[in-house]
Amino acid sequence: MRIQSYVPVVLIIALVAIPLSHAVGEVNFEKSIQWLCAEAEIIVTGKIIAANDVSGSGKNRDLRIFTFQVKETLKPSIPENTLHVGIRDVPIEQLKQYMKNGTELILFLYSTIQAFSDGKDDYHLWPLRMESSTNLLIDLAHPGEVFLNADDFKVLKDGASILATCRNTLERLKPYLEDKDQPKTKVKKWLLEVPIDTEVFARLYGGSACYLYVPGPLYPKAIEKL
Repeated sequence: MRIQSYVPVVLIIALVAIPLSHAVGEVNFEKSIQWLCAEAEIIVTGKIIAANDVSGSGKNRDLRIFTFQVKETLKPSIPENTLHVGIRDVPIEQLKQYMKNGTELILFLYSTIQAFSDGKDDYHLWPLRMESSTNLLIDLAHPGEVFLNADDFKVLKDGASILATCRNTLERLKPYLEDKDQPKTKVKKWLLEVPIDTEVFARLYGGSACYLYVPGPLYPKAIEKL
C-alpha cells in the first residue's frame, strides 16, 4: 500500500516535467540590416549580365558564378562598374532568370582568398548570408521578409525603404569605419533584444526571446553577449 501511495506523486512530477521541458522555446538570433551594412565590404545594386554553372569538386563543388553590372555603389566608393561573384545554394536557373528579366538586385558582398578563376576573371566576391543561411542576393522589387530594421523593429518590404535605411546606416557608421582595411576592429557585433508586439518579433519568434545583431556603437541598449 505504501508503494502505491507514491505512484500518483511520481506521475504528477512526470506530467509536469514534460510540458515544462517543451515550453522552453528557442532563442532566435538574426542579423539586422544595420549589421549587414557594417559587415559587408561592398554593397551594390544592379543586375546580372552573365551567369554560369561551374562543374568541379572540392571548393568548386556546386559553384555558380555571375557577372554583375553595378547601378549604384552604397559601400564603399569603387571604380569598377562590373563585379565577378561566386555563389552556392542558388540554382543557376534562378540566376539566369534574373539576367533574362533584368531584375534589379541588391548585393551585400565580402571577399575571400578562395577565389575561383575561369582563366580570365577572378570570382573572389561572395554574398553574405543571414543566420538563416539566406544568400544576400535580393530582388529589390520583391525582397520578401529578409531585411529587419533594428531602429523601429519593422520588416523592410520594399526597395525604397531598404535603400534609404542602408544610406542612413552607412552615414551613421562613418565615424566608426575610418579604418577601411579592418572595419570589424571599429564596429563590434552586439545583441539587441527585440520587443514583443513588433513585426520583427513576429518574424523571428520561436517560443522565447529574439535578438538582432547590430553595430554596437549605434545602439546604447545593445549588449555584448547574453
